[in-house]
Amino acid sequence: MQTALILIGLFLNTTIVGVGIYLSSYLKKKAQNLATREEFKELQKQTAELTRTTAQIEAEISGTQWDRQKRWELKREVLFELTKRVAAAFVALKNLQTLLQLKLQSSSVLPPAWEQDRIDGNEKWFQAKQALDESRLFVGVTCGESIRSTLDRYIWVTTSVAAKINSDNGDIYSQTLPEIRDLSWGIQDAVREELGISGSEQR
Repeated sequence: MQTALILIGLFLNTTIVGVGIYLSSYLKKKAQNLATREEFKELQKQTAELTRTTAQIEAEISGTQWDRQKRWELKREVLFELTKRVAAAFVALKNLQTLLQLKLQSSSVLPPAWEQDRIDGNEKWFQAKQALDESRLFVGVTCGESIRSTLDRYIWVTTSVAAKINSDNGDIYSQTLPEIRDLSWGIQDAVREELGISGSEQR
């Protein structure tokens, strides 16, 4: 009987130890699996955050490039329009001088059409001057000091010459023509510089 009790005790002890070892191994495995799942979730979270950050950086870079490109396109448009308006002002000024020369060289009474031509000529000049003033505002916003100061001088000189032509000063145009041309070329050179185009036009 005592032997049977000992055997039963040994059996129970062995069973308890076996179950303990099994439970220990099972719990350890469960803990490892739980830790792995937690790590995986953390990794997923970090990956999602990294993806969002990357997308945000890409969007900011893309936006900056887009802004830079749009600013350059705006500047190009302003400067191309400016070069056309500078040329138009020069043509309008030359037309005023031509009309004055007809008057000064006429040995007889001028035809009635001349007065209307002079009115039309002045209207074209004022329109050209107004367009230049408008371009000056845009240039002031988009461009550097070099082109602004040259344009300011061009506007001032041509406006002064137009006023003196209308006062029948027949010499002012020829006297200031070299400066007007130099200023016009200076504007063209400044436009090239603003747009990053190398080299100056051959004079």
